[in-house]
Amino acid sequence: DYSAADYAEIYDSDKDGRADSVRIHFIERLSENIVSIDTVFWNAAGKTWKKASKSKMHLSEDFHWVESIIKDPFDYGVTFADKDKTPYLRMTKTAADRPQKVELRDKIGPVPVKAEKHPGRVPTVEYIEESYGIPPDTLFVEMSEPISTKEKKEPWKNLFRYSARCSDTASMALRIQGEPKVSESGKEWTIVLKDNNLLVDNCIRTNPASGYVDGQKNAVGIGGVSVGGQNSDIYLYEV
Repeated sequence: DYSAADYAEIYDSDKDGRADSVRIHFIERLSENIVSIDTVFWNAAGKTWKKASKSKMHLSEDFHWVESIIKDPFDYGVTFADKDKTPYLRMTKTAADRPQKVELRDKIGPVPVKAEKHPGRVPTVEYIEESYGIPPDTLFVEMSEPISTKEKKEPWKNLFRYSARCSDTASMALRIQGEPKVSESGKEWTIVLKDNNLLVDNCIRTNPASGYVDGQKNAVGIGGVSVGGQNSDIYLYEV
């Protein structure tokens, strides 16, 4: 008997900010694996069409899902569905069947796509009088999608992390001074840093356990974007 697929899902399995895998749900149990997934359309940004790896396709234990790795993941930061065309994949169940188009559901979490550091400034008179403290640096972060949370006790303290390089596996919590300013869109964050540890060319990431989600309730990913801007030196200006 023919078992049709009713929907599919797209994931970022390692949370690095690139859509890299799909799952297809079938109404009835499958007796064998499908033949191919020859098209995956997610978003017109960057490389539009992808294929799933035939050697990496496998059936789930309950025989209702087919899971596969995308051969070449989508571009970094494209964590949202195309706004003009419905995302889909095209799969062929058996060699005798016609291909079927199946709508893709978004299961990808947002990641940082831009980070820029701005050094603090200290007035000349305070520098001369040696009565100044080290002025705080500001970090601007743009997310790939709007994010929000229902957590109420200073949740932003756990949202951002950093490492020396984006290739590093370990990261440290970003120390934040006060509540960040967030744009109306929920994508742009302006953060006053509590210390001067973060440097230009370091890597900004997000914490999936922070409680922040996108509009589809996907927890933020990890990602990793290099910090631009300028490191903090004692910068003088007239008062």
